[in-house]
Amino acid sequence: MHDDIRKAFYYVLTSIVFLLAAFGMEEVLNSNVLLTILREGLFIGGWVFLWEAVATTAFKKKILKNNRRKYERLRDADVRFRYDQESRVSIYPVEGPLLDKIEKGPGKEKRG
Repeated sequence: MHDDIRKAFYYVLTSIVFLLAAFGMEEVLNSNVLLTILREGLFIGGWVFLWEAVATTAFKKKILKNNRRKYERLRDADVRFRYDQESRVSIYPVEGPLLDKIEKGPGKEKRG
């Protein structure tokens, strides 16, 4: 998480440098095509770096937060191991509707 914030900071700094250079070149231009292309490239690069900084802090942070919640739920889950006759390991939840179905077994549901 801290690496993403550091990257975003560097992206913002790079963006500022590119955009300032592009704005500074505006006065130097003497209708030279190559300098105009370089200036436009600096503008585009500046905005791309700025967008990457926003994406890193806003969107990727949300994805990481959601993944962290999932992993915490898995870490805190109660799990029961049951060995069947064929020496295969099966993992079942300790409680809940799935466990009730498993304990009843197939075809053993209540018939009303």
